[in-house]
Amino acid sequence: MDSQWYQLTIQRSPFIEFTAWHISDWMPVIFSESVLLTSWLAAEGKLKKIFFAVIATSIIGITLSLIGGTVLKNILILQIQTWRWLWLLQWFTYFAFAWFAGTYWKRSEYARAVILVLICAWSMLDHAGALIAPLAVAIWAWHVKRGYKQKLPRLVWIGLYLLLLQSAAWMALHIQFAFSVAEFFQGQEVREQMLFRLGSGIIIMPLFFVIWHFFKNNRTLWKHVLATIFTVAAFFMTISGWDKRQFDSFPRPLPNVEEFAGFRRIIPENNIVYWEDENAANVWFLLDRSSYISEVQTAGIIFNRRTALEALRRAENIRPLNIRDYAITMDRKGAEKSLVQPKVNKNDLVKVCHDPVLGFVIFKSPIDGAIEVASQKDTQTGSRYYLYDCRKVRQG
Repeated sequence: MDSQWYQLTIQRSPFIEFTAWHISDWMPVIFSESVLLTSWLAAEGKLKKIFFAVIATSIIGITLSLIGGTVLKNILILQIQTWRWLWLLQWFTYFAFAWFAGTYWKRSEYARAVILVLICAWSMLDHAGALIAPLAVAIWAWHVKRGYKQKLPRLVWIGLYLLLLQSAAWMALHIQFAFSVAEFFQGQEVREQMLFRLGSGIIIMPLFFVIWHFFKNNRTLWKHVLATIFTVAAFFMTISGWDKRQFDSFPRPLPNVEEFAGFRRIIPENNIVYWEDENAANVWFLLDRSSYISEVQTAGIIFNRRTALEALRRAENIRPLNIRDYAITMDRKGAEKSLVQPKVNKNDLVKVCHDPVLGFVIFKSPIDGAIEVASQKDTQTGSRYYLYDCRKVRQG
């Protein structure tokens, strides 16, 4: 991959290159590797081979991405993104931990110490808490090497309980902060992410297996009922937070489509439309037309050099009208920053409409000095949108 194409790809999708990963991005990897390594040391037979295969796959994926992608910039390696093999690692982590907890909790004090360390590491995952997860591997490796049962010193247990108390306090504060942010911004996204995180992975599966292990020989009905209710509730909590998109990112209902029938009559079918604030979905679903720029589609620039250059050209062209749209579509790092948009006027619209590919522009406020061909209020958002014909703008 040549330098220009590579830089555009990294600018648009920085997660492709390991050097752009933050420490928080590595925490799930460290945690998952620690869980799988511990389970591999504890397992036997076919299960041991499965855990080893998952660990080996993750290491090979990281190595290929680092050497083939970051260093050699091999197109195929960059495009298939072998670092995504870590998804397999993370998926198996849940079941490996569940198996380990259900199998060894009553067998060894070392196992209980390992389980507590891993739970603490997971609960503080967002703040480098996973860095304590390798401690669990060391504890279990020491136990395997000694080869006989022995009790852990009382001082170790005191330290583990203090660590558990710290992680519980941190989790409580983290939940409170997340829900406060959600209330402040009057949005559901943060709240849904917390539900997903609390209801998934390392919580559901281990508790299910541990409950089953503890109560399988106990015929007390109410315990089985509570265990079932908890597991089912946790499962649906996970499902409820799986899709993190906000409601307004979904296609509009039919009444909103009818509201913009006037725009559709003005815009010929073969025209390309730019709708401010990266509203490609509105162009597609409300107008049934082609969108000038789309963040979803610029994700594909890694697969074609011509697409990358064209995406850059269009993104840079719309900068006079909306800097943030440029950042969202072609500069994800910039999208995270607070960008101030200067007041837009007719000259800015003329610059954008200079591209003969662009047919119409839809703006959420009147543009100084420019004459719109139509306007329409969106009852769902409460905003009024103004339609500008680039052909007339070019003619003056």
